[in-house]
Amino acid sequence: MSRSLTLTLWALHRLPSEQLPEVATDWLVSGLDSPSLCELAGLGSTVMSEAGPLFERALAELKITVPTEDEALMSLARHYARQIVEGAMSPYDGARKIWWEVYNALEKPNELLVTFVGAASELEDLPVRTFQDGYDRRKYASELEVTIVSTAREVLTVIAEPCAPLNGGRVTPVGNSGGTEGTPSVS
Repeated sequence: MSRSLTLTLWALHRLPSEQLPEVATDWLVSGLDSPSLCELAGLGSTVMSEAGPLFERALAELKITVPTEDEALMSLARHYARQIVEGAMSPYDGARKIWWEVYNALEKPNELLVTFVGAASELEDLPVRTFQDGYDRRKYASELEVTIVSTAREVLTVIAEPCAPLNGGRVTPVGNSGGTEGTPSVS
């Protein structure tokens, strides 16, 4: 799992505690290192009351900032959109996930996400609607799926991934290290 997706799921309280030691191991292998990350990687217990605080300490030690809820939700929308475009998830399943897990959770959802809601809803109602309205069911379903894939591509180009420097921290006027000397850091 990518670091971005890990942080997204953590911010949304959707990262299971059983995955935290594996995440820690993956991060260590990728070159990140901190005392709490090492401890988490070797943790025998995967109870959130133990693993969660260790993960939080590791994030602090590594100066990795967790995205806000809205940033995480939009990142999740991009994740599902990417899966739709790559064919890893069916258009309907991806649209439904964006509808239920992202759109419904945002206070002010991006208007582009409405397309997923409408298309997934139409696909759910397809058997009844096509019978009543005389539509060609397969043709209409195909049109809706094309719309979902097209919108997923648009999401990937229009909705920016939150700017995440290599160390995972926020890009700030004082850089990622918190120091004020030199030009702002983006690495």
